[in-house]
Amino acid sequence: MYLARTLREIATSLLPDGARPGAVVHVLDLEIPNDLDAIDLVNERFNDFAEQFHVPAAVRRSFNIALDDLINNVISYAYDDTDPHVIGVVLRLDLEALECAIADDGRAYDPFAAEAPDIDLDLDERDIGGLGVHLVRSLMDEVSYERRDGKNVVTLRKRLAEPGSEP
Repeated sequence: MYLARTLREIATSLLPDGARPGAVVHVLDLEIPNDLDAIDLVNERFNDFAEQFHVPAAVRRSFNIALDDLINNVISYAYDDTDPHVIGVVLRLDLEALECAIADDGRAYDPFAAEAPDIDLDLDERDIGGLGVHLVRSLMDEVSYERRDGKNVVTLRKRLAEPGSEP
C-alpha cells in the first residue's frame, strides 16, 4: 500500500498552484503488475473513466497512446529481474486538464532526457527506439520525470481544450 499512498500524494501534487478550491476533481487510481496484458486493463479502465466524465475524444486518444507506450516501456525495459513488480497509474481530471502519474520501481530512467529522434531520416538510417516517447511528447501539453522515493515517476498533462477555445 506504500506505493498507492505515494501515488495519491503524487496525484495531489499535480494540482497547479493556482487551482481553484472546490474545482471538480475525479481520480482513477490503478496498480497493475509488470505484465504486458495489464496494458489492456489500464486502457479499459481509463476509457470507462473518460466516458463517465466526458473527456473529449481527442484527449482520450492522446492518453490511450501515451499510456500504451509508456507502460509498455516500463514493463519491457525497467526491470533487471523477472520478479513481479507493481506499476502505479493515477489519472486526475479537473475542469481544465487531465493529468497522469505513472510510477515504477525499476532502474532509474528518464524517458524524456534523450534528444528527439530525427524523423526526417530514412528508416534504415534511423536509430531504433525513441519514436513512442517522441509521440507522447508531441501529444501532451506537459511531460516530466523525476526519481522520487526510489521510484521513477512520469507525469503527463493535457488541457481539455485549446487555449482560447471553449471546453
